[in-house]
Amino acid sequence: MIYSEINYRILLFVCLLPASAAAAERKAAPEPLAALLRSWGVKADLPFDYAIAFRDADPDATPRLEDVEAKARGGRIIHAERLSDADASQGEGHIKDRLVQLQSLYDPNPDPYFAILTKKTVCQDKYRMAYRPRKKNGTVLHFLELYANARRTYGACTGEMAFYRAAVAMIYCPRTRSAVILESFVPSAEYTPADARAVESLQCF
Repeated sequence: MIYSEINYRILLFVCLLPASAAAAERKAAPEPLAALLRSWGVKADLPFDYAIAFRDADPDATPRLEDVEAKARGGRIIHAERLSDADASQGEGHIKDRLVQLQSLYDPNPDPYFAILTKKTVCQDKYRMAYRPRKKNGTVLHFLELYANARRTYGACTGEMAFYRAAVAMIYCPRTRSAVILESFVPSAEYTPADARAVESLQCF
C-alpha cells in the first residue's frame, strides 16, 4: 500500500513537471517594449528587441503616470513614460516641463555649488543638446540628442563624462489622451545612427 502510494506521487510529480516548467517559462518571458508601446497607441521603429525589465504605475493617480524600463543588447536602455487620461493642456504641459528641465541643464547661468560657491557649466559644442521639434501626422514631436554620464544623468559635457549617447522623443496623442516620452541610452562605443532614428520615429496612431 505504501509502495503504491509512493509510486502514485512520483507519477503525479513527473506528469505535472512539464506543465509547471512551461508555466514558469511563460511567466518568465519578458514583455517586448514594442508591444507595450502599441497598447499605448504609439509606435517606434526599434532596431533591437527591447525587453521590459521594470514597470511601475500609480493606479489611483489621475492623470495616471506609468514608467517602464526596457533593455536590449549592447547595454542599450530605453526608459518609456506615459501620462494617460490627460487632456491637451495636461499632456502638453507635462512635455513642456520636461523640455524646460533638459534645456536648463545647458543654460550658461551660474549653478549653486555647496550653497556658497558658484560655477558655470560650459559644454563643448560637440556635447551640447540638439533640439529638433517637428510636426508628425498633425502632432508635434519634440526630439533631442544629448549625452549622459554612467548614471544616466544628462549634462555630460566632456568625453570622459559622456558614457551614453542619449536621445529623447516626446509626443502628445489626442486620440488616446496620452503624453508619451521615450529616452534612449546607448553606450558611446555601441551607438549607431539607427539608435537615434528609432527614437525619432515615435508617432501616434
